Amino acid sequence: MIRSKVIYTFVVSLWLLALVGCAAETSAETAPTTDNITPIRIAKSNVGNVSREYVSIGAVAPINTVTIYAGNGGYIEEVPIETGQRVLEGDLLLKLDDSEADMTDYYALESQLRTVRDNLAAQIEDLQESYAKQETMLAEGIITQSELDQTTSSISALEREYANAKVAYTSQLRTLKNGLEDSVANRIITSPIDGIIAAVTVKAGQSATGQTAMTIIDDSNMYVHTYIGSDLKRVISVGDSVQIRTSENSIENGQGQVSEIQELPDPVTKLYEVKIKVNDEAVYMIGEYTEVTFTLESYDAVLIPTDALLLKGDASYVYTYDEGQVAYQEVETGLTKGTWIEAKNLPDGVVVVVQGQNQLTTTSVVEVVD
Repeated sequence: MIRSKVIYTFVVSLWLLALVGCAAETSAETAPTTDNITPIRIAKSNVGNVSREYVSIGAVAPINTVTIYAGNGGYIEEVPIETGQRVLEGDLLLKLDDSEADMTDYYALESQLRTVRDNLAAQIEDLQESYAKQETMLAEGIITQSELDQTTSSISALEREYANAKVAYTSQLRTLKNGLEDSVANRIITSPIDGIIAAVTVKAGQSATGQTAMTIIDDSNMYVHTYIGSDLKRVISVGDSVQIRTSENSIENGQGQVSEIQELPDPVTKLYEVKIKVNDEAVYMIGEYTEVTFTLESYDAVLIPTDALLLKGDASYVYTYDEGQVAYQEVETGLTKGTWIEAKNLPDGVVVVVQGQNQLTTTSVVEVVD
């Protein structure tokens, strides 16, 4: 009896030992090790503003440019300004030698008109003397009344011509004199605008032949001129805000507004000119090139890092992370903002894998690392 109990106890012990060994082996096979844990980095989505933009190249120009021409005739007597100098409307720019104002035509016309007038006066005087003699001759019966009437008629005709000659003398000389005075006045050339002298191309002593003398720019307002296609013209309007960046990066985030859009395209390029008023004229250089950014649409969107994307064909996928589990999900992307991209079908606050996702499957055991 005792021997039977001993045997039974021994068998039970062997069975327990075997059971424990199997359990230990099973546990060793299923427990994760550092060899099958995938380290990952994660990032949380956020809501940010995105925009669709169009960039065109432009150049800075002043609101107005005026070219000053020297008069015809005479010489340039004085040029009291120089390039870079600021002038006000009415300031003297150029003085021509008014001694060249030619009075020859005036004196010639005056002499001609005076001669005609005086000759008519002399003829009238002669006929009047003749008339007085003819009256005596009529009384003596030497001439007839008809002959005397003919002299009277001639005197009347000459008096009418004389009256016209007097009017011509006065009016024609006055007109010519006014023209000469205007010519002299035109020899004093003043600035038509407030501005800055951009270039002076004449000097004192030169002949005045109607050549370009100088250029004045009105820099009180500065504009950027750029050109756009018909597709963009359909969606922008006067008053739209734009961003301006200069070619030398001296201005990164300049602001401006569309002030004018040409309705007719350039006949060669088929592009439409757009004029943009800049907000801070002082920081721009006339003639420098710029990048003009037109914002076509802007809205808030859920954004994820572009590093999270996995590309497969034309589709984009991400691994999302939640409480130690990863899930593979297709994502509909949209506009970008720096290193972030719009995820149209993901909720705000979702966590995505940004590093290590190329080694993942949906059954992967992961460990988040910094």
